[in-house]
Amino acid sequence: MGDYRYPYVYRGDFLRLNATSTDASATLTLAGRILTDEGDVLPFAQSMVITGAGNQAPITIPLMTGWIMGFIVYVSAGTITDGEVVASVEVVQASGAGLTRIMSLASGEISNTRTLGLGAYEIAGAGGSVASTNMVVATQANPAAGANLVVTVTAGQVWRLQSLRFTLTNSATVATRSVAINFDDGVSSYYHICAATTQLASQAQTWNIGNVGHVYTPSGGSNFIIPVPEIIAAGGHRISTAINSLQAGDQISNAVISYQLL
Repeated sequence: MGDYRYPYVYRGDFLRLNATSTDASATLTLAGRILTDEGDVLPFAQSMVITGAGNQAPITIPLMTGWIMGFIVYVSAGTITDGEVVASVEVVQASGAGLTRIMSLASGEISNTRTLGLGAYEIAGAGGSVASTNMVVATQANPAAGANLVVTVTAGQVWRLQSLRFTLTNSATVATRSVAINFDDGVSSYYHICAATTQLASQAQTWNIGNVGHVYTPSGGSNFIIPVPEIIAAGGHRISTAINSLQAGDQISNAVISYQLL
């Protein structure tokens, strides 16, 4: 059984949120909990108002001696889309211009569908193996009717795909749809796999893509699996559906992707 190793901080340390914006007006909130040496669990929260482009004024939260159990940075007001805001969370000493950086806890994009969490701690498993926990779950916009879903890896990032889930609702147009998943580097495809089952006219089915060892036909008949190997994709790579006989009225919706940010 793994044990959780939380960042240990001291009285006099500060949790600092930095952010830079290309063009956004919104509010970010940094919230979390700290477990003190006395065994008390204390919540904390502070907000940053983003106004325009460029580096924003950092916010700092004073800490007690203890363990940071977790935190979240999220959009608490306004609208931020992908690529507009990049943020980082770090532990520093002193809160003025003469601060000393102690540790970096997380960094990445923030949007209304992307939050930032405690990604710097580790989980130690059996035999001392260590895995990062910097996980992202992101809802995708619905493509236009009759169009495939395309998810592009953010520039400057590397993703390890965990899962992709979406619903395909077919129109009444008679055709047998074959659902496939394609991975490419923006130009050339390097992995392409088609589902073992098909989807007919007027059917609505949910498709689950992930690294699974066994593909089965669900008893409910509405959730299906497409297996993929462990995929590590760099910035600009695309994860997309490739549906044979896709009709103009067919609609992909409710797509959610989860990945580990490497």
